[in-house]
Amino acid sequence: MLELGRAVLEPLLAADAGYIGPRADCGHGHQAGFVSYRDKTIGTVLGPVTLRRAWYHCAECGHGLAPRDAGLGVAGDTMSPGLARMTDRAAAAVPFGAAAKLVSELAGIRLTGERARRRAEADGRAAAAPPRSRPARSSPCRRPGRPRTCCTSAPTAPACR
Repeated sequence: MLELGRAVLEPLLAADAGYIGPRADCGHGHQAGFVSYRDKTIGTVLGPVTLRRAWYHCAECGHGLAPRDAGLGVAGDTMSPGLARMTDRAAAAVPFGAAAKLVSELAGIRLTGERARRRAEADGRAAAAPPRSRPARSSPCRRPGRPRTCCTSAPTAPACR
């Protein structure tokens, strides 16, 4: 059944390689140029799948990126979000070695106890971190004679609505 799922998933992922044009924002304020298409194998709950994605490189900062990775939730990672959650749950229930074995049996993917430990600890740190604060969004002011951004979307300025 896992093989059938993989057989369906890989062509779906292959349908879009993530090419967004000759240039892409590198994430550091520069423009990265398209280099080529590169393969990446990621672990999923259906087993390992290989996807081809557009690869960009920024000459300014030396940073490479595949925008498709971010869209799939695998930027800088080789584990899909679903497999990561499965690993976290298994690691929370049993020792890391046993968790790795359980995930290996369930997803047909080779996982070591060390990899299960690193994943669970990283996700635990991320969950324990304080939430990132978002800046207040500007909302156009509806009062005549006021700047369009004098108010925020916060409920502290009801007179401007």
